[in-house]
Amino acid sequence: MFESELYLYMLIGLVMISIGSIILNIIQRSTINNLRESSETLIKDAYFNSITSLPNEANFDILLKEQIDRALRHKKTFLFVYIKLKYYENDEDIVNAANKLSECIRNEDSLAQINTDEFVILFNEYLEKKNYNIVLQRIITTFPKYSIRLGKSTFTNDGEDKKYLLKSAKDEAQK
Repeated sequence: MFESELYLYMLIGLVMISIGSIILNIIQRSTINNLRESSETLIKDAYFNSITSLPNEANFDILLKEQIDRALRHKKTFLFVYIKLKYYENDEDIVNAANKLSECIRNEDSLAQINTDEFVILFNEYLEKKNYNIVLQRIITTFPKYSIRLGKSTFTNDGEDKKYLLKSAKDEAQK
């Protein structure tokens, strides 16, 4: 009788350990999923604008560095465009503006929001000058209700890093 009670207690103990292990595993998986979601949210917040979901300035810096490296490797130039929009009234207007800008460019070009009302477009190095003038005109005609300022600069003619490319494009936009 003692031996059968011992087996019963051992069986109950094993069942309790198994149940505890399953519960701890479920808790651990839930914690890992929560951490993964938090990590994804932090990354998204760090590199994308929360309103428009466009790349933000930190993300754009990475894109620009990659574009500069590619241009140097292939001995090409590329166009950098600065856009300043004025007179939007709310977040919905800026989201609509971001969507319209996205529709004006090609898939291989990059659009980023670097400030509340400032955007930049990084054109692929293979876009010919006559073609980017068409794109710039398309942008201007897309925003009849807005006061829009556009400035462009070309790597390496107007600068070889973000500071000079942005300054040159902003200066042109002020004219």
